[in-house]
Amino acid sequence: MKPQSVLDELLRRIERADAELHDIRQVEMRWEELPSRSDPKALDLMAGWMRLQVERTGASGLVFGASGGVDSTLVAILCARALPTRCSALVMPCRSNPDDEADARALLDLLKIPYRVAPLEAAVDVLTGVMGDTATSVPTSLSGNLATRLRGALLYYEANRTGRLVVGTGNIDETYIGYSSKGTASDLFPITGLHKEEVRALVLAGLKKLDARMARKLSRRVASPGYFIGHEAEKELGLSFARIGAALDVIIGQCHIDNTGIHPRSTKAFLAALKRSKVPGQDLLDVAALIMRNHHKTFGSPALWRPEPLLTSAQE
Repeated sequence: MKPQSVLDELLRRIERADAELHDIRQVEMRWEELPSRSDPKALDLMAGWMRLQVERTGASGLVFGASGGVDSTLVAILCARALPTRCSALVMPCRSNPDDEADARALLDLLKIPYRVAPLEAAVDVLTGVMGDTATSVPTSLSGNLATRLRGALLYYEANRTGRLVVGTGNIDETYIGYSSKGTASDLFPITGLHKEEVRALVLAGLKKLDARMARKLSRRVASPGYFIGHEAEKELGLSFARIGAALDVIIGQCHIDNTGIHPRSTKAFLAALKRSKVPGQDLLDVAALIMRNHHKTFGSPALWRPEPLLTSAQE
């Protein structure tokens, strides 16, 4: 092909992609304009966004991991609304509380989402055994992170088998402070713009008409990575998600974040926002420290990319 023909085709592809993204942008704008992220209207907007993403990629549906936790509960609600006949779940317990699996199963049955249970204890033991460790000698932080990565691997195995997209379950609080396992990924992140407290409110709104008791129970579930019975995220972090979310609102609203630190865009506006928010200064500093400690998880690990060449007038 002649260079001009190649250029023309590249430009045509850009136009097609822009047209495909138009409807997605429209939904995103309506979601951003909501007076509250806890507004029940958010449920249909988020489900619609997921459905459009599936259509754009040509995937056959959605698959996600169901843990019984509040985040995966909201993802289940959204999947059931987005593509009720084209979504499925994997329940992947690993030395976690049996109640978690029971709650996950009950939720999926309620939402009529097909699922498979894939216990991971044996797989974790085999892999740690390859490294010369025994089940009793491995710290829970190591075996728990390994189980999380195996969950991601199984979800992608299922996605490849069925032609579906993997749906992530991380919220904005956990994402920004890096409370996650490295080496895990998803194709869609529908709830990453929500604070944990907003997730809880939408779970309650999304389930209360189907089962009010289950709605109350799951919306109030203690946040836990589930590495062991009694594992609680807020105790591990030393901060509640409500406090983390309040500090993040100040940081995200007033600061630019890069790998050197958190930079207030305007000193005056930052101080006014911090005072107005009534966020304790130590909370903000603690959250800022978590963001920077785990910056590579949220914003990408360092990589040696080839720089884009600067255009000269002759090139233009």
